[in-house]
Amino acid sequence: MILHRNPIWIAFFSLIIIVTFFYTINAILDFYHYQRLNCSLPANEIKWSIKKVNDETFVPKGFYQFTYKGERISGYTSFQQHYLNPFAAKEAIDRLANANLQVWFDSSAPNFSTLEKNFPFKKIFYTLILWVLIFYLLWLDRRVILYKN
Repeated sequence: MILHRNPIWIAFFSLIIIVTFFYTINAILDFYHYQRLNCSLPANEIKWSIKKVNDETFVPKGFYQFTYKGERISGYTSFQQHYLNPFAAKEAIDRLANANLQVWFDSSAPNFSTLEKNFPFKKIFYTLILWVLIFYLLWLDRRVILYKN
């Protein structure tokens, strides 16, 4: 397949390919981490704190312990949901403390654990859109070449 020889087109198409490969690798890694979390147990103990990311972003952070096969394992999770002030983060911690949270972990490597297991739907969706865009641009390029001939 011969691509259009316009340098701006080639640069644009190359940029789209680079971004698509970056998103693809990122989505595959996130999906891999998601599917690794194949077991869950209730936490023995959770201690909460507020992590200040910057002046306008605060996230709840939970330090937890759980027991798996007689071994006591500890870890921490900084939640993905962010809040604009520490008071909102404190309210979120109060809600989380009353929830029945499970520790998700990899049964073959229980140190890989978290309190928050989220499917990477958004990253996978954006990756699919970028792949559709690449195929559309290839089709469009082919149509332009055929039209010129």
